[in-house]
Amino acid sequence: MVAIKNGMVVEPNIHDAQVMGIVLDKKGRALVPLEDVDGRALCIVMDGVVRLKTDDFRQDNTLLSLSVSSGESLDISDVADAYGVSNANQDFLPQAMQRLASESFMVVRASPSYGCSMVCICQDLKVLECSLSDLIDS
Repeated sequence: MVAIKNGMVVEPNIHDAQVMGIVLDKKGRALVPLEDVDGRALCIVMDGVVRLKTDDFRQDNTLLSLSVSSGESLDISDVADAYGVSNANQDFLPQAMQRLASESFMVVRASPSYGCSMVCICQDLKVLECSLSDLIDS
């Protein structure tokens, strides 16, 4: 279960978790295996992915936070970043924002303490206590 408060994932606690990799499958799902500070295996699961952008993936990626916006609270900067366009793009962004909000998409942003940053436009988010191998075939 994911608990979100003020647009931030607060449960499970992923602060300072290590990002172990990123897997995209043919089902439109992105899996991000983590190891939290207590050594627990967690996995961020994003279903219905329509756009995913990651930058600066390297050894020892450490998460600072995971934020989520949806509906009227969609963050235009995150949407622009996911699509690789300027925040000032008035030809594309207004229509994209309206479509994403009306079709119940969300934007998930992983902010790093070190290493990988990520922005994903998807339909569902889960953070599960399990290893990546538990999810590969499901």
